[in-house]
Amino acid sequence: YQLEIIISGAGEKPAAVSHDAKVAGTDFHATGNIPCSMGGGQPTGSCKFGVKREGGGTGTVEVTKPDGRTRLILFQQGKPIGYNQSEADRSEFRASKESDLNIVHIGSERYEIPDAVISGG
Repeated sequence: YQLEIIISGAGEKPAAVSHDAKVAGTDFHATGNIPCSMGGGQPTGSCKFGVKREGGGTGTVEVTKPDGRTRLILFQQGKPIGYNQSEADRSEFRASKESDLNIVHIGSERYEIPDAVISGG
């Protein structure tokens, strides 16, 4: 095996990166799966997510529910603060923290969102 490293612009100051890179082909800074439950006696499953980070722990996590609809969960300073509430959807919002895991309840829905989703890392 051979490893070749080429460094261009030696001696130049690197440009500051002021934003998260986006996942190719998306508007998200990260994508993946999180544990979720839709309530009504359903077991915990897995929901796809995408996150748009604004920095400083602020951003929006977009979760795709098993039925294909999406739920937006809003974060500020690393804490979940609300969701995409509408006239037809006035479910109670609650959030708690267990170690580095944010447990978000919206009505009977439950989402487990690690700190790294919103803060990066």
